[in-house]
Amino acid sequence: MNWLSQTVLDDGFLPQPSEKEERAAQDQVEKEDCCDKADKPEKTQRKMLSRDSSQDYTDSTGIDLHEFLVNTLKGNPRDRIMLLKLEQDILDFISNNESHKRKFPPMTSYHRMLLHRVAAYFGMDHNVDPSGKSVVINKTGNTRM
Repeated sequence: MNWLSQTVLDDGFLPQPSEKEERAAQDQVEKEDCCDKADKPEKTQRKMLSRDSSQDYTDSTGIDLHEFLVNTLKGNPRDRIMLLKLEQDILDFISNNESHKRKFPPMTSYHRMLLHRVAAYFGMDHNVDPSGKSVVINKTGNTRM
């Protein structure tokens, strides 16, 4: 289980979606397929993020990232699945020592915002490419798992 869903479950806030809602949300995310299959390594074991309270969890606009992510997880099944997918993609990227930069495929402005905030939570640089539709993330000295 990922840190996002574990945090919400521990607090007792996560409503359990029906099987039908979960399946519909998963189908939608798979249709959008936010991450390029060619970039994606074979399935790896999911890792969990440990939250160290001494680290800064705000973005450049002052948003409390932890609070934002937890509230978004509670919002609806589609957002929950998208966040968990982005989290796993970023964890896989951080674990890959061969690459320091990753470009995500074009996505909606809302999904780009989610990606920017998840990348900021992990201490990564995150920018849009010249087209304005794709997010590029870079590992930094502040990148954390």
